[in-house]
Amino acid sequence: MYRSVGLTRENVEETVRQLGDFTVSVTFNRAYAPSLIQNLFTATIASVVDSRLVQQNAGEDMGNTWLNRNSAASGAYRIGRYQPNESYTLERNDSWWRGRANLQRVIVRHVSEAATQRLLLERGDVDVARNLTPTDITALRGRPNLTIAEFPRGTIQYFSANMTFPLLSNPKVVEALKYLVDYDGIANNLLPGQVFPHQSFIPRAILGAVDTRPYTYDPDRARRLLAEAGHGSGIALTIDTANSFPSLDVAQTLQASMARGGVRLEVLPATGAQVLAKFRARNHQLFIGIWGLGYPDPHYNADSFAHNPPGADNPGKLTWRNGWDIPELTRRTEAAMTERDQNARAAIYRQIQEEFMNTSPFAIFAQQQVQVAHRSNLTGYMASSPGLSAIYWLANKG
Repeated sequence: MYRSVGLTRENVEETVRQLGDFTVSVTFNRAYAPSLIQNLFTATIASVVDSRLVQQNAGEDMGNTWLNRNSAASGAYRIGRYQPNESYTLERNDSWWRGRANLQRVIVRHVSEAATQRLLLERGDVDVARNLTPTDITALRGRPNLTIAEFPRGTIQYFSANMTFPLLSNPKVVEALKYLVDYDGIANNLLPGQVFPHQSFIPRAILGAVDTRPYTYDPDRARRLLAEAGHGSGIALTIDTANSFPSLDVAQTLQASMARGGVRLEVLPATGAQVLAKFRARNHQLFIGIWGLGYPDPHYNADSFAHNPPGADNPGKLTWRNGWDIPELTRRTEAAMTERDQNARAAIYRQIQEEFMNTSPFAIFAQQQVQVAHRSNLTGYMASSPGLSAIYWLANKG
C-alpha cells in the first residue's frame, strides 16, 4: 500500500529517516495530497512498536512469531494475556501519548455460537456480543438494558461485466443489468442488518463519498434497454461466484431478479481461488466480488475502480480485469492524489463517482456493516469503522 506513494523495500532507508526521538522524516516521489498521506499513515496496516524490544526477540522472522503472543505496542492497550481460540486480554497503556484510556482492561472471548453469545449478554456475563444472527438482533431490539448499534465497514459488494466479451461491450446491455438488481431486497431480505444499499466505490464515511442511488430494480426498463441494444428476446449470461456465503446467495438472487428482465443467468460457483484466477485472466462474463478498504482514503478504491493507465496489462486493477478503458477518469484519479485542498479533492472524487455510476461495468449494490448488541451502560465503544477495526480506547462503563 505504501508503494502507491512511492515507498518501497528498496528505497525505504533513503526515504524514511529518524531525525530525533520523536521525529521521522519521509521523502515522497511526488507532492501528494496531505489528506492522502495522513489517512495512509494513520491506518492499521502498520504500527509503531518498541524496536529494541522486538529486536531482542526477532529470531529469523523479524519478531513475527514473538509478536503473535507478546506486545511491544505504543497504542492505548497492550496484550496482557493471549490464549489462541479462547481469549485475549488487553491491559491499558498508561503512557499512551493521547492519555489513559477509560477502561483499565478489555477481555475479548472467542465464543463461536451466536446463541451462546446472546445468552451471555442477556445474563450480563459479557458487555458486547459481536456475531449475532439477524434473528437474534431482532429479538434483542428494544430489550431493557440492551442497545443495538450499527457501524459501517469499508467493504462493498458488487458484480462486474467483462467488456472484452462482445455482448457486454454495449453500454445499454450493462445499463440494463444495473436495473435488474433488487438492491433493497438484498439489503432487507437476503442480508438484513449485514449490509445497506450503496451504489458507488467510495464507502460511506470516507472523504468524497456519495449516497446517491441512481438505479432501482426495474425489469421493464431493463427489457426496453435490451431491445434498444438489439436483444428484444433477451440474452444469456454466466456469472462466476465463490461457492460460499454471501456471494453464492447473492448470485442466486440475481439469477431470479434478472430473469424477470429477460436475462437468463447461469451461476458458476467455484472455490474463491478458482474464481479469482478466472477473473484476473479476464475469462469471465459477470463476476461477483467483495472489496475491502485497505486504508481509510478514497484513493485506495479509486485506484482499482477508476484507474487504468494505458499501454500495459494491469491485472491488479479491477478496471483492467473488466476491460474498461478510461483515460480521462484515470487522469482525474491521478490528479486527486495531489490535490492539496481537501474540499477540492473530495469534489474530484464526487465527479469521478458520478461518471463511474453512469458508465462503468460495475454494479455496486451494498456496503457492509457490523451489528452488535451491548449492555446499555457501555458507551463510546465502536465495533468497526471504514478502514479500522474495533476501537476500545473511547469505551466507558457507567
